[in-house]
Amino acid sequence: MFTQKEAVFNTVTSFYGPKFKNGMSHTKEDKSQIVDSLIESFEKKEWEIKSEQDNLRSYVIGLLNNHLRKDTRMNGGDKYEAKNPGSRAGQGDPQIKEARKLLKTFEEGSEQYNKIQAVITAKVDAAKAEKQKTEIDVESLPEELRGLVG
Repeated sequence: MFTQKEAVFNTVTSFYGPKFKNGMSHTKEDKSQIVDSLIESFEKKEWEIKSEQDNLRSYVIGLLNNHLRKDTRMNGGDKYEAKNPGSRAGQGDPQIKEARKLLKTFEEGSEQYNKIQAVITAKVDAAKAEKQKTEIDVESLPEELRGLVG
């Protein structure tokens, strides 16, 4: 069984055959045919999706686009860097979502704007910190490392 990354790479390179070049551009028609091939290989259980998906085609389109952008074997060798890192942090939190809406109603730099922005930043930072917490089984650690767990 292939990883998703390998499934995408193998499908793209086999689609183009000897014409494949790292960093080449792809037409909509080519991408559509590659997506069809990926779905077919998924249905043959050659690779798997880690979580249940309602719309397989939509998921595979996103998967292909992500790997074309991020995999250095297909993107011309460029290391991927997010354009706006952390911009999605806190999206699932309704308080942050509503605070961002409220923020848009005030002029940037105003006292109200700065107050709202400070609350958003604090909540996003707290959400990031919570996400990074890891459960550590102290009993499984070597004796000399157990004192490091706080």
